[in-house]
Amino acid sequence: MSVSGSDNLLVMVRLRGLHAVAPFEAHLAERFPHLKVSDRTDFLHSRKRMGRLLDTTGRAVGHVPFSLPQV
Repeated sequence: MSVSGSDNLLVMVRLRGLHAVAPFEAHLAERFPHLKVSDRTDFLHSRKRMGRLLDTTGRAVGHVPFSLPQV
């Protein structure tokens, strides 16, 4: 993934829920006063996290083994 143009920083974070987005952005604004959030995309549910398969309640029910692509 690459970013170019005036918006030249991409930050990807995992938070406990949507309630944590505003405090996270406030912390960034306090720590980096010149930073401007120009866009945001929220994903509410992740089917796979760190190689784990999750059920509808977010519990691990399996895994996907890591493998390198064949060259």
